[in-house]
Amino acid sequence: MKLFQSSFFRHFMTIFSGGVVAQLISFLVEPVLTRIYTPEEFALFAQFISITTIFSVIATARYELAIMLPSNHRGSINILALSVLISFFVGILVLLLLILFGDKLVFIYQTDKLLVYLWIAPFSVFIAGVTQALNYWMLRYEQFKTISFGRVVQSASNATGNVGLGILKWSTWGLIVSYLVGQLVSFFVFLRTFLKKDYKALKLVQKGEMKSMAKEYSDFPKINTWHAFTDIFQQSLVIMLLSYFFTAEDVGYYSRTYRLLIAPLTLIGSSMGQVFFHRASKYVHEHQNLRSFVVKNLLFISALAIPLFLLIIFFAPYLFEWFLGKGWDKAGVMAQYMAPWLMFTMIVSPMSTLPLVLHRQKTAFLFSLIGNSLIILSIFVGGNIGHGIYFSLGIVSISMSLYFIILLGWYLKISSALSK
Repeated sequence: MKLFQSSFFRHFMTIFSGGVVAQLISFLVEPVLTRIYTPEEFALFAQFISITTIFSVIATARYELAIMLPSNHRGSINILALSVLISFFVGILVLLLLILFGDKLVFIYQTDKLLVYLWIAPFSVFIAGVTQALNYWMLRYEQFKTISFGRVVQSASNATGNVGLGILKWSTWGLIVSYLVGQLVSFFVFLRTFLKKDYKALKLVQKGEMKSMAKEYSDFPKINTWHAFTDIFQQSLVIMLLSYFFTAEDVGYYSRTYRLLIAPLTLIGSSMGQVFFHRASKYVHEHQNLRSFVVKNLLFISALAIPLFLLIIFFAPYLFEWFLGKGWDKAGVMAQYMAPWLMFTMIVSPMSTLPLVLHRQKTAFLFSLIGNSLIILSIFVGGNIGHGIYFSLGIVSISMSLYFIILLGWYLKISSALSK
């Protein structure tokens, strides 16, 4: 009972409830989308996302995470300003890279249709970076309702655009434009709240203070940026390798399967992870028992994840074909192979900020390199052996399940060390 009465649970439920509505919207339109877009169009959209997210995740050089850490208002607002400035220059960098090397992507992804869509990427990356920074500002000052509302309107805008532009036969453009509109709506929700409540804080922004904060939290660009980059590059490289070894139809089925299975991870993992980060930081500052807190959260998320993914393992092909339409049982078989891997991802991911709180980024980065290498190696081996995409996904699932068990043991170990 104490867990359900705690502020952690209330904050988690505030973000979680918004996530439920956002994911429910996406879930309900999915069977419509699979009937108005082809697997090949989904594959092109997945390739576009795989490139833009590489830069989006590092758009602020990961300084947005540091917004949570200063003990005073001045420090946090200068980190926010620094994050926005870096995002602008990263957007310019993406534009230059497209001008110089855009044609090379056509060869890598085995398609000549991708380049025309990528000119939207620089703006998308900039908006993503600023939105991420504002999100952590809202988190620092416990604006959980704003975070929740931002998720809902982003999902609703994206879904509405996908359906409407799909009916108008916009093809892949419909998916990409809708994605960008969703980004912009979320950005303006956060910006409106910031200007309404905290615009006076902008007077505290100073060039010297920004430099001071950049230096104090330099581990974020030095270590965590590379950590985040390797994580997201792994996801992009998976799409590249699947595009190389298998058909566009396979890539399309995989991208939608991953989207549907990642939904509970994003919904529960991200909601719980943000509140976990907020609360774990307080536990460290106040020298409370961090290990006990970690164990309670582990048991809570496991109780949600295990039944959900057991359902997927036993019934996915039937559920996918019933929900998405005839022929999509193939995606359901992919879901069965991917389920153990993503179940452990869901269980462990909410605690991924623990190394940041405990200043163990270097070791966490090494773990990340190992995990990402296992995924890429598994896809590569499966593709070369030639037994098909199911075989590759099976290798990934086995290797990553073992990896997450070891990673979880490390999380418990470092949280115990602080609690002694």
